[in-house]
Amino acid sequence: MKGRFMTPGKILKEGHQMKVTYTRKGDYLFPNLTIDEEPAVIGKYGMLRRTFLKENRKNWYQSMLLTGKLEKHLEEIDRTADEQ
Repeated sequence: MKGRFMTPGKILKEGHQMKVTYTRKGDYLFPNLTIDEEPAVIGKYGMLRRTFLKENRKNWYQSMLLTGKLEKHLEEIDRTADEQ
């Protein structure tokens, strides 16, 4: 990709386009992003699992965090531990 630049709105993976609007503040452009859902409430065992993943499974932790699967995983761990 030498000499090519990716700009907002360029075609992404699987042919989807990213449509992002920006707000200018001084010399900077900030993306107008919103969070669709409320943050998950994670109990003791979910927090313990998060700490374990951060310290011992860094790649897995980062992957789940970046794909948005971490919170759901931690909720499931916490729910399963509470049921036992």
